[in-house]
Amino acid sequence: MKWILVSSIMLIPAVSLCQKAVVLQHNGMSTIYSTPTPFVDAYNASANGDTIYLPGGLFAPPASINKRLVIYGAGHYPDSTATTGVTTINGRLTLEENADNTVLQGLNVTEYIYFADNKRVDSVVVYRCNTVGILIAGGYDTATNCRGVLLYQNVAVNIILSHGTNPRVFNNICSSIGNSASNAWIRNNKVDVISEISYSLIENNTIAQYQSWNCNFNTLRNNILSFGAYADNSTWLNNYSSVDWNNLFVKQTVWFSYTDDYHLKTPGNYPGTDGVQSGIYGGFYPYKEGSVPSNPHVQTKNIPLQTDVSGQLNVQLKVAAQNN
Repeated sequence: MKWILVSSIMLIPAVSLCQKAVVLQHNGMSTIYSTPTPFVDAYNASANGDTIYLPGGLFAPPASINKRLVIYGAGHYPDSTATTGVTTINGRLTLEENADNTVLQGLNVTEYIYFADNKRVDSVVVYRCNTVGILIAGGYDTATNCRGVLLYQNVAVNIILSHGTNPRVFNNICSSIGNSASNAWIRNNKVDVISEISYSLIENNTIAQYQSWNCNFNTLRNNILSFGAYADNSTWLNNYSSVDWNNLFVKQTVWFSYTDDYHLKTPGNYPGTDGVQSGIYGGFYPYKEGSVPSNPHVQTKNIPLQTDVSGQLNVQLKVAAQNN
């Protein structure tokens, strides 16, 4: 990872530091919202193609997202947000049919990231978020199935792919993936349970349980399994079976903890289909330490307790810009 360190000293009015400021970027111009509901107000003022930046703090979400937006939070890992604070969305974040190509990153969502019922929402990208779950509800026929959804580097209790067409699920940490999903590509995840998956490619994952009785016609290859391959209607190729889960990861206490370490103890023993290690640190999107968002990230800050004679504060920030 390449880092570019930027140090800045700014003089700004003191009143702006007392509020959680949400920034809306539209056509190269930025507008700051420091109202009691800044995320809602920034969303209401936004247009397709705009970007919303959320700082650390607790935010009520809009009733739904029904525009094409990029929404950045400050992240969710405690150690990586010590300066900024965690960006927490207090409630469900719902995506409607006009939210095609929306990008969500760096958010801690207390309820589901929810693709609305009977609405086709295509090409959404969700990454480096922590949430109770990601639910692709979509529609009940192929015309309203959500297409081209990409989920990567998230922490989610449940990833539910009910009505997605060709969803891509890469390098996530999750308790379960499944629920009537088909034609999915599930790659390099750490997952406790896979169930109700059919006609999908499942490769390079670490899988604690696979419910073969409700999974059909999948291809499983180069996965690290705590069990042996089943004699079912799926195809099993080059998997690592009956692995001792107690000695697989550097540290694992529960399905997910910020204090655990999900690096493999012996990564060279488990090459994936691409020759790189199986698990979350291999594949297309190797899991990013701390889930630091891709936009410039505040590492340190120094804010005096009082203003100067002109009523201004000399604020010092150290910002790290990333290339991934």
